[in-house]
Amino acid sequence: MKSRPFWDEFAEVAMQRLVGPNEGDPVLVLADTRSDLNLAQALMAAGARTGADTQLIIKQLAKPDEAACPGPILSEAFKAAKYIVSIIDDGIDASEAMLEAKASGTSILYTEVTGVE
Repeated sequence: MKSRPFWDEFAEVAMQRLVGPNEGDPVLVLADTRSDLNLAQALMAAGARTGADTQLIIKQLAKPDEAACPGPILSEAFKAAKYIVSIIDDGIDASEAMLEAKASGTSILYTEVTGVE
């Protein structure tokens, strides 16, 4: 796990240049228990600095057959977000809830950062 200062600049650039939320926009940062939590916190802080209503959810690591079936808490969070920044790669991007959010106008940025040096 990299240190928080390591991720601060990355998170700032990702949030400002790739996501670009406006003040008050609902932004969801999505991580799981194997994610680099320093990165997750850096993304949340960078989102908050833009003035966006930024929330971080750290979900349980999903089994391969469970990732495409998030429960009601995650499903509703996806639908409520204008932007989702996901640093997990477990197939949740193909879930019905995520596809519904995307179809309703939610912008989603997926990235996997394992091995980044």
